[in-house]
Amino acid sequence: MLTELDGFTSASGVVVIAATNRPDLLDPALIRRGRFDRHVTVDAPDRKGRAAILAIHGRDKRLAPEVDLEKVAGLTSGFSGADLANVLNEAALLSARRNGNEISMRDVEEGIERAVLGINARGRLMSDDERRVAAVHEAGHVVVAMTLPGANPPHKVTIVPRGRALGYLWSPDVSDRYISSRDHLIDQMAELLAARVAERAVLSEIGNTSGEDLRVATELARRMVCEFGMSEKLGPLSTTGAPGNGADLRNQLSDETARLIDEEVRALMAEAEARAAEVLHSNRDILDRVVEALLDKETLGSDELAEIWAAARPDAPLPTGS
Repeated sequence: MLTELDGFTSASGVVVIAATNRPDLLDPALIRRGRFDRHVTVDAPDRKGRAAILAIHGRDKRLAPEVDLEKVAGLTSGFSGADLANVLNEAALLSARRNGNEISMRDVEEGIERAVLGINARGRLMSDDERRVAAVHEAGHVVVAMTLPGANPPHKVTIVPRGRALGYLWSPDVSDRYISSRDHLIDQMAELLAARVAERAVLSEIGNTSGEDLRVATELARRMVCEFGMSEKLGPLSTTGAPGNGADLRNQLSDETARLIDEEVRALMAEAEARAAEVLHSNRDILDRVVEALLDKETLGSDELAEIWAAARPDAPLPTGS
């Protein structure tokens, strides 16, 4: 390939274009000046791009008047063009299965959830104790997500199993935020850790339900320390190497620096957990109401969550996080 690329120098009007999903694995000789010397990064589409892609895939489908593609674009942050096409195809199948004449917004939202989490598993039976644990777990996420400004406001929460999840909170990043402060990142970690805090507060023990929450929160805390320079003790030091080249500097760290990184990650996790505990303690009545509503209805939308907040705080508007 390198020989052929060099051989094109005498051929006018020949342009070589290539694409890869793994630029970190490319030989540097292939991408030096004179060969593939112009690099174009194609990221996942932003909200405006997603709306345009949805309009293309939806033009041959009979969408109900209630289907707002701008709203759908806000619910699909991070989706690729193929993901968005799959969402509308799933929605069309769901509409056909219920003998509908058009695709409803409910079909589209179910298509999004299937794309992210898989098909709901209503046939999976949970005991009353398991349902209560799931309700407390998800309610913890909800209350912190509704309260803290750095968390994404809840769109829907359910204790109906889907895929491997026994319940889940759907809180899409409708603003497509690209820059987050340290405080906002701590808020996001607090929302992740809120479930185990709620289980400890309400049930007096922690179940085996928070493994993924802990993994994501720990990864975010480590990036804050090692990549974003958000540790006062560690200072302006990166230990992750240049992005995209697969480098990892951890094997070059001294034992003292590695120990300090672990300490700072633990400190951030503790700070986030304390923030979640403070929010849940201050809003224990709302937490209990969300738990009971989930046990009763199994699924709650953003409007129902807002009603629960208004009933508990008639004189206080929803916080800025919502």
